[in-house]
Amino acid sequence: MLIDDLGYFKQEAMMNMSEKGAYFLSRYSHRTGIYTKTEELKLLHFDILDKLKKAVLNEIALCDFEVWFSKDDRQLKVRMIAEKMP
Repeated sequence: MLIDDLGYFKQEAMMNMSEKGAYFLSRYSHRTGIYTKTEELKLLHFDILDKLKKAVLNEIALCDFEVWFSKDDRQLKVRMIAEKMP
């Protein structure tokens, strides 16, 4: 398992690690596109800001999302966790 800070956030490195069976934990870089998959397996933009605003309105403190990274015809399913801080 690799634990990195935001300065080392690289999608390609995460994809390479996943292909080798390794795990990683990293903060999310807001410059990185994240997606959900439709039933037809098409990628759709995942609006994280909208999801988190709705969670705050519904008093949900911990969010857990299944999302995808996509880069150069490669895709990686990741688990994104967001927790409201006091």
